[in-house]
Amino acid sequence: MRPAVRALRDAGVTADIRVHNWKRPFGIIANLVSHRDNRRMAGRVADDLARYRQQHHDANIDLLGYSGGGGLAIMVAEALPDNFRLHRIVLCQPALCPTYDLTAALRRVDDKLIHFHSPPDWVILGLGTLLLGTMDRRHACSAGRGGFNPRRAVPDAILRKKLIQHRWSPRWIRYHHWGGHPPILFYRWNKACIAPLFITGPPVR
Repeated sequence: MRPAVRALRDAGVTADIRVHNWKRPFGIIANLVSHRDNRRMAGRVADDLARYRQQHHDANIDLLGYSGGGGLAIMVAEALPDNFRLHRIVLCQPALCPTYDLTAALRRVDDKLIHFHSPPDWVILGLGTLLLGTMDRRHACSAGRGGFNPRRAVPDAILRKKLIQHRWSPRWIRYHHWGGHPPILFYRWNKACIAPLFITGPPVR
């Protein structure tokens, strides 16, 4: 995570950044399959955000999730109180099923849920989640590879307007994102494509 956080800072993001690191044996596999623990963890993060909101009433609060952390970010949003308002959620190649229902998360978002996905990510988010399962325990290629199915993931047409999806582009190779999974944490891609969302919030071209 350090290169990604450094990229945000170097690009001019001045907001308070709080990183939730998973420190589990067997890393990626444990993060994918431990659904009950992930829900509990999401509840704890949601409680932390509720306390933060009490101290910072007017602050915009965004969630940024990478890979399995994208699935956790959605679980955190779902665990927040109904009246809690998030400004934005950004997901970078999340390990969620393409048809996962985003309704509860989107109802707490004032701006957009911005989703980056990459078809070339066939090892981790293709074969990997097909065999081991996604964060929501579906054996499928992840939304982080092929994108969310908008009509099934967001049945409500009004809420669906908040879902913005960006597909991997060969142009991103200049930022060292060749389409696989590891580049989502690389410095140059985060500085060029992620950081601007937390400075001015324009869509990525």
